[in-house]
Amino acid sequence: MSTSAPASKNDLRAAALARRVAMSTAARAAAAETVAARAFPVEIRSGAVVSGYWPIKCEIDPIPLMRRLAGASGRASRSS
Repeated sequence: MSTSAPASKNDLRAAALARRVAMSTAARAAAAETVAARAFPVEIRSGAVVSGYWPIKCEIDPIPLMRRLAGASGRASRSS
């Protein structure tokens, strides 16, 4: 039985980036919708301010989630 060293944080990040880059635009959009459809892990109180980001390169698009948060009595705020 061989033992290998655990992956470093940089190795894990590189592997995650490679998987995101390999995703099609349609798959990335579907993933964003899937994230937005999930149950919120915390309560969104009326008037709460939520922040997001504008995706670059192959990052997941947070806009579907931000729209859902804004519809859940939150007040959407965009940062760049």
